Amino acid sequence: MREKIALSEDKDPPIIKIADTHTFNEKSYILKGKVKDKSKKVWVEVDGINHEVNKKGEFAIKRYSPVDEEVEVVAIDKWGNTSKKLLKELSMLSYVI
Repeated sequence: MREKIALSEDKDPPIIKIADTHTFNEKSYILKGKVKDKSKKVWVEVDGINHEVNKKGEFAIKRYSPVDEEVEVVAIDKWGNTSKKLLKELSMLSYVI
């Protein structure tokens, strides 16, 4: 008879470290942040698209928006634990010439 081995499943969601508000000088910008988790494999999703997280837990997402916007960042670990952070103010600086 085979012995069953219980796997220790991680039940803690990843922690997303990113500022709540951002101001950019250009319409094209890079959204940078960090994810901390016990798992060695973590994914970050923005607008339904998965983005790479490096070994240090850092991510950088190229974006374009000519207007102010809200962005939801979702982090998912290999156990399926998720956390979400809504960035409420991604705004563009306006210059009057």
